[in-house]
Amino acid sequence: MLIDVDTFRIVARLNGHTGQVLSARWVSGPRVLTAGTDGTAKLWDGVTGRLLQTFSGGPGFSAIRCSCPAWSYAATLTAC
Repeated sequence: MLIDVDTFRIVARLNGHTGQVLSARWVSGPRVLTAGTDGTAKLWDGVTGRLLQTFSGGPGFSAIRCSCPAWSYAATLTAC
């Protein structure tokens, strides 16, 4: 969920992962990158909560995400 911390109002729900979400981070602009135990990383519109893209590591994998704010990229690592 995206929550406005000033009003404690739910702005959007990020529905799409089928497993646990391990990480959620803001990346360039109003976008959120999440990674989960379903082996996917998902890029979301941080204003509307709309899913923009799914990156898949395959079944049985966990996705761990990191990003560098100085550059416009993020990396995911998948492992058994």
